[in-house]
Amino acid sequence: MASNCLKSPFKSPPDIDNLYDASSMQTSAKIAKALKFPEKEDSQKKQELKKSIANLTTILNLIEFEMQNEQEYDILEALTSQKEILGQILHQKQTGQKSSFKKKENEAVLQLQNLESRLDSKIDSLLQKVESQAQTQTKSYAQMAKTGLEKAKQQSQINEPKNKAKKQEKEEKTLQYREKRLVIQIKKEACESLNSYTLRNQINDNFFKQENINQPVVAAVTKSWTGLSIILTTMPEFSAEFLLQKKAVWKDLFANVATKAEKDVH
Repeated sequence: MASNCLKSPFKSPPDIDNLYDASSMQTSAKIAKALKFPEKEDSQKKQELKKSIANLTTILNLIEFEMQNEQEYDILEALTSQKEILGQILHQKQTGQKSSFKKKENEAVLQLQNLESRLDSKIDSLLQKVESQAQTQTKSYAQMAKTGLEKAKQQSQINEPKNKAKKQEKEEKTLQYREKRLVIQIKKEACESLNSYTLRNQINDNFFKQENINQPVVAAVTKSWTGLSIILTTMPEFSAEFLLQKKAVWKDLFANVATKAEKDVH
């Protein structure tokens, strides 16, 4: 009876321990499932943060390079300010401090806009300067051309009297030269056998004998290129007109071959 008194009047379900274990497993699975997505989101954020830090580092390196080569004070000042702001942003990205991140980001954007505006202004100024220089250079070329034409015109006006005088002198010399040439038309076969040197001496001898002229009258006797005439060229003191006046002195030398004698008109 004593043993019966020690027994509990209630009976425990035979699977209560199993129920406890199943509940624990289900709870762990739920917790793991709940924690899975935040871990994925954190991984993506970390990757984006790494990319952002890498981009900022690259931009800072570029700004540093530009600062080393920039000579314009305004642009250098803007680059320095930009470097400072981006450096603070990078520091906040690396340390996780977000108290003034948005403010610094806005300041960086504003600085970039100001820098872009200054660069545009500088480019416009350079383009205007180049265009102005090109117009000035074009005007200079036009002025040089105009000045050159004016100088050429002035020089032409100066040289015109000289050229006219030279032309007139040349014409006078040509006329004087023609006045000393007597053209005697002769038969072609006689012209071919003509000895110019002998004929010139014979003419001068006749003037010496008949006119008592002690100096040569004819300087040269030449054949024309057609072979149908000979040309008597007198010394400076005489002329073709003089030879025609004294035709009796030399006509016998051409009695059988000459057909006509006249002054040179060509």
